[in-house]
Amino acid sequence: MNTTTKIISSNATSPTLINKLRLCGTRTRGGYWNWCRSPGCDRCRRHRARSVSDSVSEWAIIQPHAHTLRKIVCETPSYSTPDELLMGIKSTRFTIRRAIDRRQRDNARWSSIKIIGYFNPKFINGLWSASFTGIIYLDRVHEVNFLNVIDPLVSVRLQRFPNCVVKNDIHGVLHHSINNTRGVEPCDPITLSTYYNAVHRYGGFKCLVFRRGFQS
Repeated sequence: MNTTTKIISSNATSPTLINKLRLCGTRTRGGYWNWCRSPGCDRCRRHRARSVSDSVSEWAIIQPHAHTLRKIVCETPSYSTPDELLMGIKSTRFTIRRAIDRRQRDNARWSSIKIIGYFNPKFINGLWSASFTGIIYLDRVHEVNFLNVIDPLVSVRLQRFPNCVVKNDIHGVLHHSINNTRGVEPCDPITLSTYYNAVHRYGGFKCLVFRRGFQS
């Protein structure tokens, strides 16, 4: 059973979310397509994964300092409820963003750092957590300097790509990050709908994406 079917079949799912999911992929009276743009919709999640990874990978390979591209990974703490998890994700984003902004006031090189990625939820032993996976473009900032500033605040890992970065390297990381639902596959429909109800209340994809230096 896919994610969308689980959510729709659950009695715990909010009526507004069910309505959005059911209308997705249908035509309006004006002849346009309805798109729910919900992380809980398999169709919209795949579309967003493809469109974001396509555009970022095309951008990445023409950058003058493409050798500074890294895969960036971090983990949130564990929380009791989906609402607490989403607030924790917000706090993690804010902490990293604020640290970079502070550094760029003293060193203009930090202003060229770009990050884009996605927080994937995990439900293990009754607790919620999330893993962030994305792409960072360090440009003129050395990765050691970046880690010295960020790591004391949020534990992050940077992984190098091959010396010759190709489009598929970037595309694969972002596509898997956005479209991956493995962490919530063990959830029963009620638990799953509780999570996606919270995501729906907090703005859908906006509360799960971390974007710095990229247009929305």
